Amino acid sequence: MPQTFTDEEQLVVEVPLEVASDEHPAIWYRTAENPNLLIAIDWNGQKTGELAVMAEGRAGASPSPEGARLLLWNARAAIGAALLGRIARGGWAGDARHVCSVRATDGNLEPPRWTPAGSFPGGSRSRGWDRYTFQPVPAALFLEEVATGRLRKVAEVGRLHGPPPLGAGLQILCCSVPHNLAIVTDAELPVPLSMIHCVDLSTGAVTPLPLEVEAPIGQMVCSNDGALVAVRLLARRSEATPEQVSPFPGVAIYETGSGSLVRQVEATEVLGFSDRGQRLLTVSSAAGDPRLRVFSVIDWTSGEVLWTKQSSYGSWLTRPGSDDLLVADRGWRAIPAENRSQPVEDLWLIRGDGEAVLAVTGASPLTD
Repeated sequence: MPQTFTDEEQLVVEVPLEVASDEHPAIWYRTAENPNLLIAIDWNGQKTGELAVMAEGRAGASPSPEGARLLLWNARAAIGAALLGRIARGGWAGDARHVCSVRATDGNLEPPRWTPAGSFPGGSRSRGWDRYTFQPVPAALFLEEVATGRLRKVAEVGRLHGPPPLGAGLQILCCSVPHNLAIVTDAELPVPLSMIHCVDLSTGAVTPLPLEVEAPIGQMVCSNDGALVAVRLLARRSEATPEQVSPFPGVAIYETGSGSLVRQVEATEVLGFSDRGQRLLTVSSAAGDPRLRVFSVIDWTSGEVLWTKQSSYGSWLTRPGSDDLLVADRGWRAIPAENRSQPVEDLWLIRGDGEAVLAVTGASPLTD
């Protein structure tokens, strides 16, 4: 009898060492012709293996940082990998052994449910309709071991709000077991600085992020070790002048330990740091076409732009233990028979010195 899986469950699979390992990390992408055939290449662009996913429709896939294990959802099985088990939803916690998740403090993944709160007053427009309400519930950050399913509550912080579209409450900005740190927010960005917290994953201690900024934080990305954050601040209103005042144009980089500002970078957005934290992938507006952006890899310590390309938003990835990045140049392929278009990507490998190599053309991204 075939196993069935709910939308909340993920298969955990592991590929052979020759496909991906800590010593030889791999990049995964889909073939455009078969979205459930995943291909692995190394960081020189050479194919190392493939994984066929059995699914009704398009399966979801999330590789661990080195690509040796994958979380699969909407999937029944995978050919070319060993099944380690299945877990509830979560995201990789900086290694291939743990996932981080936000749950109610009792471990329940379900958001607060609507509960009846009486009926509307009589009248033809409201007759037969009931009023519903919900109460937010305390939330906690959890770690789960993917091989054993062992679940550990790390810290109670924030709340879970109501079901969509009311908001999800507690959000994870970064979570790294190797670096013993998570950074979480009480709600989706933008938020005030007071709603952002650092969590010690071993002790559960929760401390504020020690930055000194007055404007709300519109965007924040963390380095993989949590030592740096790059933030884009929202314009604020001055008491002296009611018009909006921008703190500074672009992105600011801070040390999370001291809260010190170490660099300002001109960019509209920032996507992330390289694994060693010395390179920054940024996005700026493109002239002439509102659908396009200018993507740049910057040595933020010097401000030097090492690589740049105009594209629409696509995939990107960091190479573990290095400053190499993968950046996708995304386009769209029309499928007239289905009256839709499909994203396709050319995958560029950007070395730490800015040298760019086109590794794959016409790939289908793991996430749209």
